[in-house]
Amino acid sequence: MHPFSAGDPALCGGACSLGENFPQIIRSIDTLAGGGSHIWILHAITESVRKGVRIHEACPALRGIGYTPVAAFLGRRPMFEERRWGSYRVLDYQTLDDGSEFLTKRLRIRAGKNLSYQYHMQRSEIWTVIVGRGELVLDGRFIPMKPGDVAHIPVGAKHAIRAVTELEIVEVQLGTRLIEEDIVRLFFSWEELLRSLSE
Repeated sequence: MHPFSAGDPALCGGACSLGENFPQIIRSIDTLAGGGSHIWILHAITESVRKGVRIHEACPALRGIGYTPVAAFLGRRPMFEERRWGSYRVLDYQTLDDGSEFLTKRLRIRAGKNLSYQYHMQRSEIWTVIVGRGELVLDGRFIPMKPGDVAHIPVGAKHAIRAVTELEIVEVQLGTRLIEEDIVRLFFSWEELLRSLSE
């Protein structure tokens, strides 16, 4: 039985069984993916925040846990999304004491596909290759990537990656404001990028 009632606008009506397990539910996407009820809980909380319900009103058991920023974050962006190049899944998000934010994603890029050549004004990124081989372009330099390789991408650095084989990357974003709109795309296709670098 789910701890939330789908017909209850307050979701759990003053009592729910998340308790101390909620931080682990939020922070472990593997746990979320493996437990349908946990996905349902997360969806219910996210939908509540999108409708303007404060998270502690949506689920009183969350009082004192300190995950209001996480819940608000989940309310404004998807946890999983399919793209033309593959897909990504959000693994973790936190706001640090100094007000900066960090976000961890798992990216899966299909063989032969690429991320656009782009840069960001408010965040740096760290990419760690988990599975597969790829070719990174960082400020015009070509860098082969294999499992275990790490790329540090500073704020403002132009970057793109192409999957030679199916590629899986863990991406950590760190910045003052992590939003999808903080992206300037220069080239979408790998061919356009190669032409621009050869000129």
